[in-house]
Amino acid sequence: MKNEMNEKIEQLVFIDSLTMLPNFRYFKDVFDRKWKNAVRKQEPISLIIFDLDHLALFNELYGFEEGDKLLIKMAQKVKAMLNRPEDFLARYEGGKFIIILPETNMNGALQVAEMIRQGVETLQIPHEGSTTSSFVTTSFGVGTKIPFVWEDPFHFLKAVEQAMHSAKKSGRNQVIWNNVFMHDDKH
Repeated sequence: MKNEMNEKIEQLVFIDSLTMLPNFRYFKDVFDRKWKNAVRKQEPISLIIFDLDHLALFNELYGFEEGDKLLIKMAQKVKAMLNRPEDFLARYEGGKFIIILPETNMNGALQVAEMIRQGVETLQIPHEGSTTSSFVTTSFGVGTKIPFVWEDPFHFLKAVEQAMHSAKKSGRNQVIWNNVFMHDDKH
């Protein structure tokens, strides 16, 4: 009985109740561990942050219930597309999602982001309010880093988020790489 209650409490604290993905609080714990592991092993770690384009317009046009269904569908689609057990998907906030790809170089991270972007397009979910496409699209920011012990992982996260904002500002429905960080393509 006590274990069941602890599990329910843990779910409330760490799981997004709409998408059933880990929430941002849980993401921070996992990211911190995976970052420290990348520091110790001196291996690359990649982040992907993506956001549904024109989600507010979608909600306005189709209603919040349909918007919630869209977020659930996105979560399920992206989760099914990640093949490695060490890859970690979480709901960031609103229509934003975040993925940790440990031991993944720039090329690998860009491939995963583009695969997901195209996968969302293949769903062909109508979005008549979008100025980007007649279907739901997503904008991606990607970054890769071989971290050092003195570096702040959340500074890296913010830079990847800036890349995602750049994707939105420069036309949406695309993947933008944050090239501020050093990367090593040998991994």
